[in-house]
Amino acid sequence: MTFLFKVLPLPTTSVLPQEFKDAILLLDWIMSQYQKSQKSQEFHLNKVSILQDGPNRLRDKKRRNAALKILEDHQIVRLETVNQHKLIKVNPALTN
Repeated sequence: MTFLFKVLPLPTTSVLPQEFKDAILLLDWIMSQYQKSQKSQEFHLNKVSILQDGPNRLRDKKRRNAALKILEDHQIVRLETVNQHKLIKVNPALTN
């Protein structure tokens, strides 16, 4: 959870709304997937992969979408549509 605290000025997690806790969990998972890929050029993640392989509590579309919206609103990720797939792109400033 510490990664998001470097990015966003948030209060302690105990007082955060569930959507923000989910966003923290999702960002940690996305970044771990990114680190496993080792090369940003080869890193491709889509919304469906969160439902299939992501954290259990984010395998619900409503919770996943709310967490993604928070990350998008804070410019941590952006969604791109490519061939009818929603790809998740991580802000390059976070991967350097």
